[in-house]
Amino acid sequence: MAHKWLDSQISAMSKSKIAPSPQLDFERRLAKYLRCKIEARTDNPYGTGFRLVKRATDMYGLKGTLDYIRMTGSFPR
Repeated sequence: MAHKWLDSQISAMSKSKIAPSPQLDFERRLAKYLRCKIEARTDNPYGTGFRLVKRATDMYGLKGTLDYIRMTGSFPR
């Protein structure tokens, strides 16, 4: 969820009509850094689990992924 939220914030900041400022630049760089840290984690429940869920939702969408899990009890591979 944090990754999706950060994506939406980065996108909103990029489309913003607000004049550039040091604070806005800092917030954009911080959001990109945090998103990168989430993507780079290697620990099992968060890093591996994140990549598994992200791959499934990128391929099948959230609804398709949830439907598959509901029917099979596991993630699409």
